[in-house]
Amino acid sequence: SFFRVFRSISLSVMATQPKKRIVVIGAAGNMTSVAVRALVQRFPQHDYLLTDYNLEALRTVHGELTHKAAVRLEALDLYQADLLARAVQGADLVILGAGPFHRTAAIVIRACIAARADYLDIDDDVESTREALLLDGEAREAGVGLYIGCGASPGLTSCLAAELINMCQEVESVEVAWVVGDEGQQKMGRAVLEHVLHIFAGDCATWRHGAPFVAQSFVDSKVLPMGGALGDYRLYECAHPETVMLPVSFPHIRDAWCWGGLNPQPVNGLLMGIARAQQAGKLSADEAVTFIQKMMANESGASFKAWFYAFKGMLGQVWRGENTLSNLLKFLWNASRGKHTVTKAAVLARVVGTQKGRRVELIKRQSSSGNGVFSHMGMATGLAQAAFSVAVLQQKERRVGTIFPEKIASYSEITQEIVRFGYPAETEEPVLVREL
Repeated sequence: SFFRVFRSISLSVMATQPKKRIVVIGAAGNMTSVAVRALVQRFPQHDYLLTDYNLEALRTVHGELTHKAAVRLEALDLYQADLLARAVQGADLVILGAGPFHRTAAIVIRACIAARADYLDIDDDVESTREALLLDGEAREAGVGLYIGCGASPGLTSCLAAELINMCQEVESVEVAWVVGDEGQQKMGRAVLEHVLHIFAGDCATWRHGAPFVAQSFVDSKVLPMGGALGDYRLYECAHPETVMLPVSFPHIRDAWCWGGLNPQPVNGLLMGIARAQQAGKLSADEAVTFIQKMMANESGASFKAWFYAFKGMLGQVWRGENTLSNLLKFLWNASRGKHTVTKAAVLARVVGTQKGRRVELIKRQSSSGNGVFSHMGMATGLAQAAFSVAVLQQKERRVGTIFPEKIASYSEITQEIVRFGYPAETEEPVLVREL
């Protein structure tokens, strides 16, 4: 077929590219393992060092690779400075997939600056994104590029927003939004769940009237036109890095929001209840994470104390008019039988600004359901991570300093790169324009 011929030509061209040394930290993770498989399949000529604290899981990933000759494995505790420094020495690109990033990113960034190795991550924490900005000067001095937040959100959301911002002469506000769907029974890693609890309660760094502003995460909510199977869907303002990144890349933005949430809707209430209880000291971090792990894996033995706060969060949604009682009861009935809904996921950007003297609202979104490439968080984030890595590796000139995804590649360039990995193209929706 034409696709196979095109892919064969693409692989032969890539084989002539200079050999690179790529180090992946957290290579066995749910998201970054997807990136590893895509990169090694398409660029077998590079040298890869795959590291993770879980060597057994790393060997499983290695066993799934089609090309193994240039791939080495190494157990790594990134908190041991000497081992980390040795791992990144001589690397052309270090890819970080090990979270939670508010604990791990700055450590690895500093090691990369010392080794003069370029760095790329899927950081979705505000604190570590700000730390990366503070390290911009040191990175420039060392001649190192720090590519931050190169996943689905931030990453794809950032690129969607940038496309709309660049269509306007003036920008009043920019909003990005994400929805993670029901991905069925699964065992989630602790790092992912620690991040979820981290953003579901507490301070939310955002941008208002051209300056930093602090709101509360998962307090304010809004119905957004997510499209596809989701339709109009209620999401919550959340602590996510886009509201730090976009005003840096586009200083003329007046207001910025990030809205996020899960589907079905009661899951947001459940997580708010657990996260707020943890923040208030009523649940330990271990109790909170273990409870969510058991719920997602449909395991028995979940804490009754945690259940109390989970129900409190879900009923709070109903009390505030953010969900209906019938929707909550349906969710609980399905959960009691271990029944899951069809996966519905989406990302969106909305910009209000001036275009040819007219005040307009621009919307671009990507919705996915069922088994689509973007339906599953791990798949979407991992493939985006791989695609951004390719964009960095193929740059004609090396860039230095802290660089955000909206300044690396366009949304279309990233999605086209994902197709080159051998995944089916998702239909890209056109920009919706409405005059205000």
